[in-house]
Amino acid sequence: MDGWLWSKLPFTTPSWVIEFEFKVHGAPQALHGDGFAFWFTAQKESLGPVFGSQDLFTGLGVFFDTYANGHHPHSFPYVNAMIGDGKTHYDHGKDGKPNEVGGCPADFRDKSWPTKAKIKYVRNEMLQVQLNIRGDDTWEDCFIAYNVSLPGVGYLGFSAWTGDVHDNHDIIRIVSNGITNLLSELGL
Repeated sequence: MDGWLWSKLPFTTPSWVIEFEFKVHGAPQALHGDGFAFWFTAQKESLGPVFGSQDLFTGLGVFFDTYANGHHPHSFPYVNAMIGDGKTHYDHGKDGKPNEVGGCPADFRDKSWPTKAKIKYVRNEMLQVQLNIRGDDTWEDCFIAYNVSLPGVGYLGFSAWTGDVHDNHDIIRIVSNGITNLLSELGL
């Protein structure tokens, strides 16, 4: 099963912060999956095999993956990001590792409170993903990537995908803000 939520109008702010709250939960079985994705892409919504959205996308995909398809030295759930060029496939068998620009293990599944994520993009400079998993307003860096370039105009979206094993993926709240003081956001 899959589902999605996309903006109807393009997001035109060149530098931005998107903060959202979510819950991933389900039956307490040993297996669950597959996860959900945050998108900032040049294309509007389109169903497909990458967490419910299209492969070969142009822009950013941040994946909140709850099921390990391959063998990894880190635990799951795992959050990672890929910058899509419209030509490169997302590698499901390796959980996106070959094209990962950053990632971190993140124990966000089955919490009694919502998890928060903050994705910050400073045009052509930086992409930062932060998480608040403990529910106490403590933000922790998942990763920071530099020299990141995304489309100047894009659509914001969320999609989810489940297969034989499943979870519920709830997007509770989304807040978007443009960044106007770039030096402050870069810590200068």
